[in-house]
Amino acid sequence: MPRSPKLITKQSGRKKTKSSQSNQKNYKRTKITLLVLSVLLIIAVAVSTLSIKPAVGAYYSAMDGKRNVLQAQEYLTAQNFSAASRSLQEAESNFTSAKDNLGKLSWLRIVPGAGRQYKAAKQMAITGELLAKSLVSVSETVVEITEPISGEDASANNISSEEKRAMLQNLYRSTPTLQSALSNLKLAEIEADKIPEKYLVEQLDEASGVIGDNIPMLKDYIEGAMIASRYLPALAGYPEEETYLFLFQNNGELRPGGGFIGSYGIIKMKDGELTQMETDDTYNLDKESEAQVDGPWQIPTLLSPGIPSWYFRDSNWSPDFPTNAEKAEWFYHEEGGTEPEFGGVVAITPTFIEYLMELTGSIKIADHPKTFTSENVTDLIQHHVEQRFVDIGLPEAYRKNIIGELANVITDRLFSLPREEWDDLFLVLGKSIDEKHLSLYFNDDDIEKFFRDRNWASQVQDTTVDNDYLMVVDANLASRKTDFYMERSWNYHLDLTGEKPTVKLELQYHNTAPGISWKYTRYRTWTRVFAPADSTVVKVTGSATDKKYYPKLDNNYEVNQELGKTAIGTFFVVEPGAKKTITFEYELAEKTEEYLANNSYNLLVQKQIGTLKPDLNITIDFPDDAKPSNVSGEGESKIEGNRVEIDSDLLVDRDFTVDVN
Repeated sequence: MPRSPKLITKQSGRKKTKSSQSNQKNYKRTKITLLVLSVLLIIAVAVSTLSIKPAVGAYYSAMDGKRNVLQAQEYLTAQNFSAASRSLQEAESNFTSAKDNLGKLSWLRIVPGAGRQYKAAKQMAITGELLAKSLVSVSETVVEITEPISGEDASANNISSEEKRAMLQNLYRSTPTLQSALSNLKLAEIEADKIPEKYLVEQLDEASGVIGDNIPMLKDYIEGAMIASRYLPALAGYPEEETYLFLFQNNGELRPGGGFIGSYGIIKMKDGELTQMETDDTYNLDKESEAQVDGPWQIPTLLSPGIPSWYFRDSNWSPDFPTNAEKAEWFYHEEGGTEPEFGGVVAITPTFIEYLMELTGSIKIADHPKTFTSENVTDLIQHHVEQRFVDIGLPEAYRKNIIGELANVITDRLFSLPREEWDDLFLVLGKSIDEKHLSLYFNDDDIEKFFRDRNWASQVQDTTVDNDYLMVVDANLASRKTDFYMERSWNYHLDLTGEKPTVKLELQYHNTAPGISWKYTRYRTWTRVFAPADSTVVKVTGSATDKKYYPKLDNNYEVNQELGKTAIGTFFVVEPGAKKTITFEYELAEKTEEYLANNSYNLLVQKQIGTLKPDLNITIDFPDDAKPSNVSGEGESKIEGNRVEIDSDLLVDRDFTVDVN
């Protein structure tokens, strides 16, 4: 449209002022801004038109994948493996769709801000696809293996021998599939590492955390499944029968390796079935032995004066179960045992039987007047093998047959548990291993390593030179079953304020036995404290000082290097109803700065096999230049200035870390 001549004439006759020039610049800037905004708006509309479908598709596919994974988890909990497999297959398809849709939005990579979110979403979709693919392989394998137990009324007892053999055969053949699943999981881990760590929107940041937390756990499970596929068939007697040495360790009469070995047995497995479980009194094996075996001096001196030889029943002198298992096998063969070889050793305590009977319910044994329950089973066994067998005229050689009778009934009941109670059984087994009332050793090096790597082998753990360590080990020496009446409390005080750390360890014992009887008496123990290697003893107080207890020692204690640790041993007696405190003072080998490397202090406290739940109290004094800031580990902790106090227990092994500034 032509300009108004009047307006033009009027403006041309005037001199431009500074203000009018500024207005013109603002007008031009506004026009440019509006032009840019218009172009951006047109691009945004075009982009939304072009990409709204793939964006929405990717979102809903990812959400469907998430729902399918959660659904699979519910199916797995219900042990509906076929349904779980189908859900995981759908999840894999969902994540693949999400990945493909996100591929259509690749141009977002160049948009500032959006590029990081796009990359995160894309990597998560790729990771999700690989995770689902891995889990599909595992679930399909599980479906194939567990087909015989797919019915609602399934139990181990109503699976035929042919079906058990087929299950083990399928498990044995599953190794390549599980290897493929593990490969996909490792690829998922690589892709997950490409997810940006910072500046993600809340949903993406949360999802990234979930992925990062779960991949290591899944890797561990699949690696465990591969070990199972490789070795469990053989352990269960497929394709050849397998034999195990069974040890019943009475923790009422505590020994370093868990308890007095009053009974032993032979267990045979064939194609997943228990074909033999026979038990016998260890004295029946020991009395036939003509071997003279030199053992720990404490046994002939403090336990069995006049009996110079070391026998099978006392073979578990080490706190390390693998060491004891090998020694038990050696003694069995040395004393004339007829089984040529074993696949491993299984050891239990009465506490393990109590845990199992919480699942099986009460048991009535023929010719016994009382019903066995989880509450009274230990007392009834002890009374039968110590007193009742005499009252009923049973030969001493057969007094412990009741243990085998109970074991057979418990085994039958466990194999008859309905499928919905199998989780409870696995929990009891895991709890018993953690609490060291069930100990397992395998002669196959790979299987044994798998158990040791997970601290399932009741072994004394290795520690590095910059980690602190403590283990207290009692050996009941002719004190009957008094350990069931002993209350224990360990008070560990570590002083890190000097050049070298110093320890004051107070072991408090309370013998709650009401007197002396066939069941309980005064508590006599050779007690060892295991500390970091090359620790130096300052003194031991509170223990017996009479030289008759230490015939070849210069002091009232003995120091040895065992299992990569310093072992400090001493002897003492706690009368019924009395309390006693034994104090060990020693200096750790390394300088204080070594134990504070990486701005933290670490302490591993291991529980002795067979003990119940000693109290554990820890006090640590830190130097001025290492102020404690955080404590991790089970128990109640308190930081006051440069002192840390921890109140815990030894139901299981405990690991503590104190961060310092």
